[in-house]
Amino acid sequence: MLVLFVGLAGGRFARQAATSALSTTRVGGTEHIGRLFQTSIVLVAAGVAVDQIGVDNTFLMLVIGI
Repeated sequence: MLVLFVGLAGGRFARQAATSALSTTRVGGTEHIGRLFQTSIVLVAAGVAVDQIGVDNTFLMLVIGI
């Protein structure tokens, strides 16, 4: 649960940081890029959390990596 909580908090922070950093540039779709960062971090945290409870997640991590 702690790994998942830290992943959610880290994802939210990464989203805000990416959105604010890109908002000063002329890059379009800053909100989408921020959401992509958040989703990536949450998916990796979920994979680690599932691994911590003892479920073999090799296939899941391979899919996330692709």
